[in-house]
Amino acid sequence: MARSVRHRIDFMEAKEEDLHRMEIPFVFPLLQSGLVHGLAFWFDVAYLGSRATVWLSTAPSEPLTRWSQIRCLLQTPLFAKRGQTLSGTVLLEANDRQSYDIIITATVDQSGFRSGNVLDLKDPFFRWEKQEAFQ
Repeated sequence: MARSVRHRIDFMEAKEEDLHRMEIPFVFPLLQSGLVHGLAFWFDVAYLGSRATVWLSTAPSEPLTRWSQIRCLLQTPLFAKRGQTLSGTVLLEANDRQSYDIIITATVDQSGFRSGNVLDLKDPFFRWEKQEAFQ
């Protein structure tokens, strides 16, 4: 329904404490009408070498890797129309399970309809994997 947006973390500059709680605001201009069921996440990493930069991507358009995209569903889907914007925040809070709790809030700005969810990143329900690719 919208183009992907990026959130950048420079691990050369970030302190460990910066990774304990990360709040990521988002604004998605919607390209079509429909129900917004949630958000999808993946990561890209650039390894900056002295002679070349090597990229690792888990994007859905790239070949499968050991890691996968995750889907974070909203408690209640939101109806939105083309041309409207979906905005909100994704809060990642480190937990004692060596992972993150994800707290999402999303609002269709023009209607004020709002939804959210609290999710455990380690819950395998949110991952999408093609197991046969690794056999």
